[in-house]
Amino acid sequence: MAEYKGFEFLDLLIFFAKLKNKLLVVFLASLLFAYGFLYFFVNEEFEANAVIIPRGDELNSGIGSVMNNLKKGIPISFGSSTSAQVEINRYNTIIYSRTTLEGIIKKYNLISIYKIDSSDEDAMERAIRRIRKKINTKENNNDAFEIIVRSKSPQLSADIANSLVAAINDKIIGLEVTKSKESRIFLEKRVEDIREELRKSEDSLRAFQETSGLIDLKNQMAGLFSVYSELETNLITRQLKKSILEKLYSKDHPEVKSVEIQITEYQKKLDKIRSEDDPGSVVLAIKNIPQKSAEYLRRFRNVEINNAILEFIIPLYEQAKIEEKKDFPILQVIDYAIAPKTSSFPRIYVAIILSFFITSLLALYEFLRDKLSSTTNPKIEYLKQEFRFTKK
Repeated sequence: MAEYKGFEFLDLLIFFAKLKNKLLVVFLASLLFAYGFLYFFVNEEFEANAVIIPRGDELNSGIGSVMNNLKKGIPISFGSSTSAQVEINRYNTIIYSRTTLEGIIKKYNLISIYKIDSSDEDAMERAIRRIRKKINTKENNNDAFEIIVRSKSPQLSADIANSLVAAINDKIIGLEVTKSKESRIFLEKRVEDIREELRKSEDSLRAFQETSGLIDLKNQMAGLFSVYSELETNLITRQLKKSILEKLYSKDHPEVKSVEIQITEYQKKLDKIRSEDDPGSVVLAIKNIPQKSAEYLRRFRNVEINNAILEFIIPLYEQAKIEEKKDFPILQVIDYAIAPKTSSFPRIYVAIILSFFITSLLALYEFLRDKLSSTTNPKIEYLKQEFRFTKK
């Protein structure tokens, strides 16, 4: 039976057993070399992080809150409040903005810490590029916003992270105060204009009431038709009484004459109500009612509209004045950054990985050289000569 020449797992174990001492020496030597190199030429860095909860949809204060409360009775929409993602985008924009980073660089003298020549024209640009690489932001699984800062000093990392939190807070306050100031100026002008319009509409209504005699449309119409109905009833009653009396007495009878006089007076009153206003009276002429009612309603409606607008806009104006004076922290900071105790760049782990990688390469080289040394394949022979896979 022919001997099996294939590869078995035991062959690999035997191979490593033969080279164990050599591989162990290489691993330890490379570990010491890698750690020494990292220790002397690569600085450790420390990470500090601050945690913020974005305001997002729960932001329901200020003018937005007033608008939400007011619009409950108004059939229009003013849009939704700021979403959490929009708020996070705003945080990132502020953190990585040139203004914020320049303030951090100057505050902590990072140009000197980064060993950048301050006389260089591009010193600030280089420092900005450097610090941008040291700042990382992310939204974690709990929907919180994290600011992570790396530096050679634990305390410096924490200080920069907390300074970024303060910068976000100050910038948002500044933006909202500016927006509130612009809103206050706009609303202040609108309040003045609406008050002037209201005054004019009130004066117009009052002048019409004085000239027309129409003071209260609803009550006066009810009174007018009540008077008119009473006169009509009395007139018809007297006319009926006259017709009865004429059958009982002669036309010249005093009682018939008395009823005729009453009929004449009632008819005059009805004709007057139908045709012309009674000076000094709230009883209006029926023929003028449509025109006067329309004019009264138009002027009264202008007063009501201006009143409603003023009632709507004054709370916004007052809230804008309050928002303009805000200067207190508005961020929801869960954790301020503290100086980390351990570095985020552990040299020993990196050294172990490098040593394992070097040892693995050596083991692979030895394994290939051992397996290819006994082959007679011309192509393999060529590769052996090319890469010098010759067994000693």
